Amino acid sequence: MHNDKEKLVQITEKTMLRLLKNETVLPSKYLEIFTEEMKKIDNEYKEKSLHSVSEDDDEIINTMQSLKKMEHNLFDTSRDYMKEMSILRSAMDTLRTQLFSDDISQTKNRLWLFKDKLNNNETFNDRGFLISIKISDYDKIVREYDANIGNRLLKQVSDYMIGYMDQKHCHYEIVRYLEDNFLIFMHNMNVNEVEEHISNMQNEMSNYGFKHRSRVFNLIFNAAVMQYIENESFASVLGQLDDKLFENIL
Repeated sequence: MHNDKEKLVQITEKTMLRLLKNETVLPSKYLEIFTEEMKKIDNEYKEKSLHSVSEDDDEIINTMQSLKKMEHNLFDTSRDYMKEMSILRSAMDTLRTQLFSDDISQTKNRLWLFKDKLNNNETFNDRGFLISIKISDYDKIVREYDANIGNRLLKQVSDYMIGYMDQKHCHYEIVRYLEDNFLIFMHNMNVNEVEEHISNMQNEMSNYGFKHRSRVFNLIFNAAVMQYIENESFASVLGQLDDKLFENIL
């Protein structure tokens, strides 16, 4: 009995030393190393002792195989679960994108603004610059033609703004806030840089247009810029922007 206990202690110690550097140890791996160490120690004992232990080899091997099978099934199940979770996350991301996207332009919509950009009390949850963009002559074009032509104008303007911002590697978000009014959030730059980008975008865009029948519509907009801080009222900043925009139009 004493010899058996002494052997068990030696086997366990040697097994633990071999596995010490591993961050995780599966049951089958422990049993595999334990068996190897047991056989090494058994070789140092008498033939009788070796014979006595070897009778348990089949049971040990069967146990090891059962453990490995259990682990295989476990990790196969985990892989299936992770795959399903990945598909679910992808579907949720797609749904979220559709939910927060404007139905005409490639911009975000008002729902995104109130759910993601603002706190529950409609204050900002970050800091940056807010630019209000109003498309020139939109109302006149819709009255003279129809809403489809107005939508084409909106999409052309928004596509150009997105293309410009991407090309300049700006950190931004664009929202179609009202029918002919876009809001641009810009970050990681100072007021001079923001105003320069908006001015350049206005000048460059004015050289482009789209044709409907015999008429060419220019891509022109008016803009106003304001800095905002975290927890500042969105309505207050927007009101000040509207005043500045009205002054700029005049």
